[in-house]
Amino acid sequence: MPFSDGLPYYNDTIDLIRSKKLGAGVANALGPHKAVLMRNHGVAVVGKSLAESVILTMMLEYACKIQLLVNSAGGVGEVFPADDVKLLYDKITNQANTT
Repeated sequence: MPFSDGLPYYNDTIDLIRSKKLGAGVANALGPHKAVLMRNHGVAVVGKSLAESVILTMMLEYACKIQLLVNSAGGVGEVFPADDVKLLYDKITNQANTT
């Protein structure tokens, strides 16, 4: 659910992100999302705390494994309506903020 709003892709450079300009490019690609894939670098994940960032990273890795399994089994079948996904996302996000 944390990534249901999309997972952007940063591919402006293959160089290491060591300048404010390149960092700003990654931040721009990230936008309002929780993570951004970086071509030839991996992923950058953000959270309100280090613990949340670690949990989100683990969740993203697990989601990627599921996606690979789904694709190897023939692809995604029927999907849930966007409104249902949004409701669940809001519910999970609100619960996470109260604990």
